[in-house]
Amino acid sequence: MTYWSVAKKTVGASFDLVVFAGAALGILALFLYQALAIARTDFYVAHHFSTLIPALGFVSVLLCGCVIILGESLRRLREVSARRVLAIALLGFAGLALLTFFTHPTRSQDIYHSLLLGKGAALHGWNPYATTPEVLKDDPWAYPVLAWRDIPMTYGPLWTLEMMLIAALCTSLEAALLLARLVMLAALVGAGFALWRSLGHMGRSAREQTGILSLLALNPFLIQAALVDLHNDVLILAGLTWSYLFLLERRYAASALALVVAGLVKYVTWLLVPVPLWFLLRDRGISLKTVRAAGGSLVAGAGVVWLTYLPFGGVVSAFRSSELAEFLDQLGMRSQCLPGAFLLLETLPLSHGNLRTLGVGLATVTLAGCCWRDRRLQAFTWPLAALLFFATPWFQSWYALWILPLLALEWSQASVVLLTIFLVPTPELVAPLTMSVAVPAGAFYVSGMRRLVRGATPPPVPHP
Repeated sequence: MTYWSVAKKTVGASFDLVVFAGAALGILALFLYQALAIARTDFYVAHHFSTLIPALGFVSVLLCGCVIILGESLRRLREVSARRVLAIALLGFAGLALLTFFTHPTRSQDIYHSLLLGKGAALHGWNPYATTPEVLKDDPWAYPVLAWRDIPMTYGPLWTLEMMLIAALCTSLEAALLLARLVMLAALVGAGFALWRSLGHMGRSAREQTGILSLLALNPFLIQAALVDLHNDVLILAGLTWSYLFLLERRYAASALALVVAGLVKYVTWLLVPVPLWFLLRDRGISLKTVRAAGGSLVAGAGVVWLTYLPFGGVVSAFRSSELAEFLDQLGMRSQCLPGAFLLLETLPLSHGNLRTLGVGLATVTLAGCCWRDRRLQAFTWPLAALLFFATPWFQSWYALWILPLLALEWSQASVVLLTIFLVPTPELVAPLTMSVAVPAGAFYVSGMRRLVRGATPPPVPHP
């Protein structure tokens, strides 16, 4: 009999629920500590200061421990009402969301970079795809931008327009962060609703729905990346989640449009636009009506793209002025790769740009295979996972926001916990390549020790 079962038998049937609530409180307490003791009130990112990095690492380690306890308690919750578990998870999420409104970014300055360029466009009329933060160095919002001061806007026009609107509405950086956080929170809550609906369409039980949503609602990586550091990848998360829901509901045009709109933040979701169009033709048959519907979706998507780029001189002008290809070709480092990209760069004479081109090809092949085998959920995750694993020379943990909720629909809770442990300290505290080795090795060791302990326990004596 394990210590867990002895403690559970001693305390009673509600032990796992108490442990679950305790893990949620632990995550809440650690984010409160980060807000009070680590996050700076002067808007500088805490990670830029060597004296604060040990505290960030300490919080990351404890958060990983809380996630392990959270996942284990969720796995063992059987006799407790699913509604009660979900109520605790949503209450914890509400507390975490409220805390983030009093926490300035601690591990990334990306939001400051975007807000500054958005302000230059909104107040001075400067094209953010041709303007760098260096030009705005005397602006009151400029001082927290300590890196990438020579890089113009690299994101899509929808994100740029959002930053311009926030800058036009807000007179202080504090207010701008608050408004940006409201947008991120709305996207995250909306994605949670879409995920819950998707689980219902997939025929999952109330217990499964509760377990998946609870693990995501209290996921410290999601809270940190989406609501503390305000990465726009949460908008990709929302677009993919809603697109998958629309696909399940056979609303193919809406599914394709959601991918197009998400791609106006980061272009990566445009790779998946063929997915709903393929299933439109497959489910309804190739006819004049379906071909017309698919073509109409493509025309509508192209129109949305054309309209959103119009304020910046059009699609061609924006891409040319941003010099995005040259910037991406230089961006990369061996230690910041995942193992697939590291091995390709080590064994083949590839530039970073060539590696990304190879990744797009690999993602396309993966997508085609998923569509052909009728793997609808995998068609939304596997191509992007292949792109990140094999073709991203500068992996940032927040890229995983794209597919983490959808991965939770097909992965076990233990796998989601392991992925979270990998992502929480990556890449600012531990290099992705190092974590790629450490997390599987640690999981293998723990699994082996658990089997050893179970093997050492004498089997129960059968009753006569």
